[in-house]
Amino acid sequence: MQHVLTAIGGFGIRVIPRASFQARVDEPLVLDVEVGGQKRARVVATADGHHVALGPETDDPADVMDVVPGPPDREWLLQTARTTLMFPRGYVLHSVDDGSPSPFDLLGDDDELIYMQPAPDTLSIDDMLAPGQRETDRGDEFIEASYAHEGDGWCQRHIIVRLGVAHTRVFTLQAPQAQMENAHPVLAAMARSARVTQA
Repeated sequence: MQHVLTAIGGFGIRVIPRASFQARVDEPLVLDVEVGGQKRARVVATADGHHVALGPETDDPADVMDVVPGPPDREWLLQTARTTLMFPRGYVLHSVDDGSPSPFDLLGDDDELIYMQPAPDTLSIDDMLAPGQRETDRGDEFIEASYAHEGDGWCQRHIIVRLGVAHTRVFTLQAPQAQMENAHPVLAAMARSARVTQA
């Protein structure tokens, strides 16, 4: 079973999709949401609000999402219960299974996966390497490792973001080695953009 743990906010509204959903932003003002592989809606921000266009198999916006007042930022944002951050273009937001440690999965076109998890404030970069991984790069608050997956070379990069007491987050990217150079700046931008969600 899937639950909606991440909404999409911006332009004065918050879009709360139904589970199970996918959403993406390919143009600055346009948010596309799909539920169950059939129901679709497009939200377009305008100078004085927004309008919604429905897909051919969708009769009611409520079949896809609720729209409530949200943050005034002039961009689309991912909003979990405690963390708000940028929604990168070209990545597809997926709802996650019940019990997932991350409130979302972001999938790129070339098998990239970005996710975020809560972590204890005492977490160290040295705690992040998994068995079978080889460290390839590190900084004060990030570490990158390589590993084999089904015979191919993959990489994983973790960035620790400390937003306050009991509000530490780990942002993780895993991708084929050939995609890391393009993908890790997206991860870094997401980590820099993170802030505490305002009620």
